[in-house]
This record gives sequence, structure tokens and C-alpha cells, in this order.
Amino acid sequence: MRCVKLLILSIPSLALLVSGCGGNSSQTTGGQTTGGGQTTTIYVAGFAPLPTGKAAEVWQVTNGSSTPTASALSMPSGSTASETCGAMAVSGGSVYAAGFAWNATTGIIYAPVYWVNGVATLLPLPTGVTGVGAGAEACGVALSGSDVYVAGNVPTSTASTAACWMNGALTTLPTPSGMAGSNADAIAVSGSDVYVAGDASAYGINYSPVYWVNGTATVLPMPSGIDAAAVTAIAVSGSNIYMAGYGYTGAGEEYAIYWANGTTTILSLPGNLT
Repeated sequence: MRCVKLLILSIPSLALLVSGCGGNSSQTTGGQTTGGGQTTTIYVAGFAPLPTGKAAEVWQVTNGSSTPTASALSMPSGSTASETCGAMAVSGGSVYAAGFAWNATTGIIYAPVYWVNGVATLLPLPTGVTGVGAGAEACGVALSGSDVYVAGNVPTSTASTAACWMNGALTTLPTPSGMAGSNADAIAVSGSDVYVAGDASAYGINYSPVYWVNGTATVLPMPSGIDAAAVTAIAVSGSNIYMAGYGYTGAGEEYAIYWANGTTTILSLPGNLT
């Protein structure tokens, strides 16, 4: 049996994952029988509205069905609302999502969370940080064997800092020289190497695209005319590192950007868009 998983869309608070399994003999996958063909399952992570805010959700569609099946992700203890952050992974029969939760009543906001098959786990914050009035998010998730890696950001005494959790153990990532804070939006694992991507800024001004390899930060170049940029996705193939994100000009124009081994390319718009 051959199984293929392809992430084909990821935008803020929404992720789309396609998982396909096929073989040469008849088989049953997720309750659907295939006769030597391929069963494709589409997973979508996002959120649904609640009277108290939002609830993290995962939708699943298997080929042959036009109706998605919605699954509400469990609310972390002490939280009244939650949201996925455009982060999802599938391994075997398990679905992983990452995001954040908050309590609108007590003011505890943006606690980082990841879910496995709908069950929530709150991720730890740095020592001495309670989360009251502070922001923390889990924005990326990756799997390697039995290990679960989550990327996001946590508050410190002065600014937000990019972070990585391995099986729930927190590591804060160093902020590049000259920057005051950083955020992590994506994560990938290749062999024993952990890649995290996001951005860094000097107190919110002119944020720059950044990626970390095993905790070492590299600031990526920005295309000519771009004043601020961030990385929101990363993939690794052999020795090649691919990243995607966006950038702004001083006039407020926004562009899609990708980096291949550090070389920057602005993506062109379709012909019917200007």
C-alpha cells in the first residue's frame, strides 16, 4: 500500500491537508472499501463560532462523499474559546492540529495548545509566565517517528519570542542580533535536524523573515522594494530548504514570496488580478 500526504493550502487559521492511500488489492480505509484504486481523504482545520468566542474544528471528507464530517476539538481546561492556527499533520490514523485557547472571563489569553485526535494538550510557557494578559500561540506542527514538534511563540518580560516544543518540552529560540522579538509560524523535521521559520522585529517595526536550524537563527534577504516580510511555511528536501511567506512595501502593497536555499522570489499575480 502506498500512502501520500500533501499540504496544499495553509492560510491564517485554516489548513487543508490531503491524505491518499492506494494499493493493488481491495482494502478498507476509514470505512471505505477501494478496489485497487486510491482512497483520498481531505482534512481541513479551522474554527467555528461560539457565543463565548470560537471553537477549534477539524473537517474530514473522503472521496465518494460530498459531505464533510465536522469534529469539534476538545476545549482545554479553564478555556472558553480556542482556534487552530493553520497548523495540521496526519500520521497513520492520527490527526494533529495546533493553535491556541483563551478564557474571555478571566483574561487568560492565547495559551498554546495542540490536539491529537481531538484531545487537547496545553503547552508550557517559560518559567514565571502565567499567561494572564500575555500572548502565546502554537502555529506549526511536524511529526518525526513518535516525536511531536510544535512551533509558536511565547511571551517574555519584554517581547514575544519564537519557541519550539518537542513532546511538550519547551525551548525558546534566540532572537537575531539587533531584533527585540520573534515569532515562529512553521516547523519541519528532516533526520535529526529541526527547522523553524517565522519573523523577527525591533519592537514591531520592519519585521524580517527568519529561520532557525537546530536553534541557530538566519535572517533571510528581502526582495528589492519590500520593507517587511515573514515566513509562514517551510519544507525540506534533502539539502534543499524551501520557504514561503509574504512581504509589504512601504506603500502597504502585499506580495507572496518564496525562498529556495535563501534565494528570494516574488510570486506573480494571476493575469486577472492586479
